[in-house]
Amino acid sequence: MLEYDMPEFVKELQKSIPEEELYLGKTEKEKDDYGIENKAHITLVYGLDNKVEFKDLKQYLSPLNDYKTILVNISTFSNDDFDVLKVGAKCPKAAESNKEIMENFDVHTDFDEYIPHMTIAYLKKGFVNKYTKDMLNKIDTIKPFGFNYSYFKDGEDKNEYHK
Repeated sequence: MLEYDMPEFVKELQKSIPEEELYLGKTEKEKDDYGIENKAHITLVYGLDNKVEFKDLKQYLSPLNDYKTILVNISTFSNDDFDVLKVGAKCPKAAESNKEIMENFDVHTDFDEYIPHMTIAYLKKGFVNKYTKDMLNKIDTIKPFGFNYSYFKDGEDKNEYHK
């Protein structure tokens, strides 16, 4: 993942969402994974095999400054349990890195297309559409401050931060 500071317009939008509209998971353990997204990020590749180490990926990553990102619109996607409120992200370098990693590593995903975005919040079904807009009043350009490589190992979620 590429990590960013949370944009101000996202913080303001998050503050406007009542807690009773948030999806907080099915169990107490899931509560930290849902609701308001606290870590601004854009996923480069979802479902990378857990045996891959960050050092193996480095040759497919560019310097952080190359991942300048333009946030372009607020939209949604759904699954069976909840809806996701997100802002679209235009970042040619992220798309290039995604393609190269997908071509060179085992990836376990059901997603056919790479659609870079920054999650704003996870909402209960039926609430998300009132927060969508065709375009942002102000298009924001953001730069990442680091890479976060998250994976599952020895029965635990792990994270490695790299700058």
